[in-house]
Amino acid sequence: ATFHYRTLHSDDEGTVLDDSRARGKPMELIIGKKFKLPVWETIVCTMREGEIAQFLCDIK
Repeated sequence: ATFHYRTLHSDDEGTVLDDSRARGKPMELIIGKKFKLPVWETIVCTMREGEIAQFLCDIK
């Protein structure tokens, strides 16, 4: 899967922590290959092509 993402801090200001569009490079994720943040694979597997989604993730 290839996609853009933006990671925001859960503070009241919604501080941007990471933004693939700002870097000009989308994330590439191979489903089934161990990724350092397993939550990404879980999230992407729930989505459909072209979908725009927002997720809240626990840092634990």
